[in-house]
Amino acid sequence: MADNPPKQLKMLRREAPIPDMRLPQGWRVRSMQEGDEEAWVSIMKSAGFFTDSQDDPITIWQKAMGSDARVKMEHVFLVCTESGKPVATATALLFTDKERDGYPCRKYGPGCLHNVGSMFEYRGKGAGTAVIIAVLRRLSELGFSDCVLNTDDFRIPAVKRYLELAWFPVLYTVDMRGRWEKILAELKNRSELAAFDQNWVSVAPIKVGDSF
Repeated sequence: MADNPPKQLKMLRREAPIPDMRLPQGWRVRSMQEGDEEAWVSIMKSAGFFTDSQDDPITIWQKAMGSDARVKMEHVFLVCTESGKPVATATALLFTDKERDGYPCRKYGPGCLHNVGSMFEYRGKGAGTAVIIAVLRRLSELGFSDCVLNTDDFRIPAVKRYLELAWFPVLYTVDMRGRWEKILAELKNRSELAAFDQNWVSVAPIKVGDSF
């Protein structure tokens, strides 16, 4: 019998200043429109998602996003180059009232940063950070002071960006501290990091353990 895969990492961003957006001249951020579905799938595949899927792009979009009642097109953001090509995406996902009940957060509950991706050949241009900032701005406009996300241990560049943008680990299973210690050791630029427990209460900071 196969082992169950490890649970994803969970991160929390408390209310914090939102940094300015910096993009190459002529690049811009816009909301997704009808007809952008194939571009969205291309971005996500370049970022390592849906790579095993045999479905056509429209079916992938429909399964991943289109069939999710929480997803609104105006909350799906794209960074476009000067020529108009979409090269990065992220979504501001609004939790249902039931989902919010599971988060002992601020009065309005958290929004969620969802399905973040950027095209490999355009990395280093600030597109990934810009599209995340667009999500944070939209959530702030809607009254969401806090933001959560899920990610994976192997997405080290993404985790580094989230840490730089004021997200912190949530240690919601017993193995999380050890997993985060390994991530911090790989990043090499942090020796101590604030963290929250499964009730989103501050706990002892994560440090790179004695085993490293």
